[in-house]
Amino acid sequence: MLSRSLLLLFCILILKGEVWSQEIEDYSLSNLFNLRVMIATKTEVGQQQAPSIITVITSEEIFNMGARDITDILRTVPGFDVVQNPTNGNQQTIGVRGLFNHETNNGKIKFMLNGKNLCDDSCSMSYYFDSIAINNIRRIEIIQGPGSALYGSGSFLGVINIITRDGKVAGEGETTGRISISRGSFRKTSSHAEIAYQDGKLASYFFADYHSTQGHTEKIDSDSALGEFQGLAAAMNYTLPVSQAPGPSHNESDHYNLYTKIDFKNFMFHGLYSETDFMPYIGQTRNLVDNGNACELKVGFAEIQYKHAFNAQGGLTTKAFYNFSRYFVNVKLFADESTRFLNQIDLLAFNYELNHPAGTPIQGGFGSCDQQAGGETTLDYRLRPWLETVTGLYYEYMEKYNNKTYGNTHVFSPIGGDAILINNQTYQPYQYIDGYRDLSDAYPMLGEVDRNIFALYEQVVIDLKDLFAMEENVKNLTLTSGIRYDHYSDFGESINPRTGLVYAPHERLYFKILYGTAFRAASFDELTTQNNPYAFGNKDLKPEKIVTTEVLAGFRLADNINMTFTGFYNKAKNLIQLNTIGSIAEYQNIGKQESMGISSEIKFIFDLNKYLYCHATYQDVNNTTHATITSPAGLSYTQKDYRPEGIPDVIVNFGVNYDFWDFINANLHLNYIDARKRSGEKIFENEILVKADQRDPLKASFMLNTTFMFKMDYPSYHFEHLDFLDGLFLQLSCYNLLDEDRRDPDFSTEVAKDYPQAGRNFLVRISYQF
Repeated sequence: MLSRSLLLLFCILILKGEVWSQEIEDYSLSNLFNLRVMIATKTEVGQQQAPSIITVITSEEIFNMGARDITDILRTVPGFDVVQNPTNGNQQTIGVRGLFNHETNNGKIKFMLNGKNLCDDSCSMSYYFDSIAINNIRRIEIIQGPGSALYGSGSFLGVINIITRDGKVAGEGETTGRISISRGSFRKTSSHAEIAYQDGKLASYFFADYHSTQGHTEKIDSDSALGEFQGLAAAMNYTLPVSQAPGPSHNESDHYNLYTKIDFKNFMFHGLYSETDFMPYIGQTRNLVDNGNACELKVGFAEIQYKHAFNAQGGLTTKAFYNFSRYFVNVKLFADESTRFLNQIDLLAFNYELNHPAGTPIQGGFGSCDQQAGGETTLDYRLRPWLETVTGLYYEYMEKYNNKTYGNTHVFSPIGGDAILINNQTYQPYQYIDGYRDLSDAYPMLGEVDRNIFALYEQVVIDLKDLFAMEENVKNLTLTSGIRYDHYSDFGESINPRTGLVYAPHERLYFKILYGTAFRAASFDELTTQNNPYAFGNKDLKPEKIVTTEVLAGFRLADNINMTFTGFYNKAKNLIQLNTIGSIAEYQNIGKQESMGISSEIKFIFDLNKYLYCHATYQDVNNTTHATITSPAGLSYTQKDYRPEGIPDVIVNFGVNYDFWDFINANLHLNYIDARKRSGEKIFENEILVKADQRDPLKASFMLNTTFMFKMDYPSYHFEHLDFLDGLFLQLSCYNLLDEDRRDPDFSTEVAKDYPQAGRNFLVRISYQF
């Protein structure tokens, strides 16, 4: 009887109610291919007229696909490749057009929230990645290509602006809200609540959410345990369970976010606070260990903005902001049993005793605090009907302080390195320090540093059609040119221009020719890391540079069908990479890369919730550094162009969305990744030239996701006594429906079978609007 009652209630919930109204601005069929965006010029312009390659993802699309996090969304963007970042919790690294940067955690992509920069000193998104609440997103605008002419450091491969909901979702004098709860595989739970209020010139919005997951338990077959000791152990014919491999990955996380946005007359304030506890996927040294890795992160920002309009001629925008982050990680370098192994080989390996208590892990911790404060003023003004300018002035102060280092073992120099002195007692490399200690004063891993940034930028948009009174065969002809000057107190200046020509002979055909440069300033970690056996900073680092050329052709095949072809060429230099000399690895500007390719996309739109799309990207990437390597016997070899690690030739996305009877919505998305080839870099091994990575390529993989939304708005069913259920909806999602064996590449080459990703998994979400 109870089961039948629950079934009846379930059916009633499906057949009655209405979904939270999406923020449909002007999404008519004629406008869905040409949405208005701000990201390209800092002024409102149509997507097709913008002097950039732009993707716009609406809240409707996010809602329909059942996205769990920001990476589910970015995986659907042409040319974007999402892979596991193994040492930083359940974070992901985003590749764009075949170019990655794993060490800086997405430091080559500029992430913004309502135009507010979310980057730390390295322009890394790592501090905020889990803070982007999917339920809070109104729209995402994405530039594929350089953006430093407007946005400065870090907009190297692209710019992503996440636009949130606000109090204007409520009607005049009304209060509206929404709550949701969800449960999924891997003990994933989440809940969120939001409330909006609008009255006259005041619009306020408050949002809070909480997420927790145990992480998937796919088995990692091997790790890099014992690293430099492996050869010695093999020579001694010594076997011991020195790591937890094969075993499940550690991928737990627990976090919550608070966000508010308040608009009053010409003022806007918004702020975010987030706390996250997480366990690295495999560990800082790519080793599986028994429980012990733990990371804590607290981040937040506050920004106030003032806008003044000059009639229809333009406007002035002034912002002031403050960011902060607190980060601490406690890690085991090896599993507990490794200390017994080290103690038994200490005299043979080191000629001194290591003194590790039995079962005591080699353990360390580090942390730091970051803060940034500054402001920006932007003036856009239409000087002539055919001439519009944007002028900006930017200042930022940032610092890293309160750096902490903890440990119970001397791991501050490589094997064969220097001894250290603590409390007048000398400790040799890998020798046990009595207990877990605060070593921040004696052996800090980071220096306490700061920098000042000053920037000035100018952009002009010339309507050539209006200027030269062109009438025939010209629907649109616009030239955009801009330049930005950045001055950093620690390394000097960077100047980055861009230009773009957009031409449309008529409304069904348009072309773009784009050129631009971008840079990424070295992070404080890259500049000041010290007392670290794996990497040392370099205060003389220069900014990384990239030059990009793009060409786009767009065709409106019918009112509801659009197709584009995009060609791109990137040339990057001064890339910051670790260069090992002897036993010391130091950050240096030694990298060069080139990527070229083509993307094609076709999209059918029948109405807001009936659409189909397919896009494919082909990319050819080469490391062009041409570094010279030398063998111990003096043989030398100059590297030829070679393909970097783990880059696929082809990425394909296919998606379809269809709503039935106005109360059931079905969505399917397929992501295909071509085989990931291994690096073509060469090394000397026993005086013989061989490939540095001799593993087999990662096979091609695909992921099929499906989501069904049951919306409570079917008019044929009406139960007045259940009106309180209006606004209820149910989401049922399955990710990796076909249980594909998907693996993300290990770019370090230390993990033989790479990083397995989650198999088939599910999510159920219930949401209610009031």
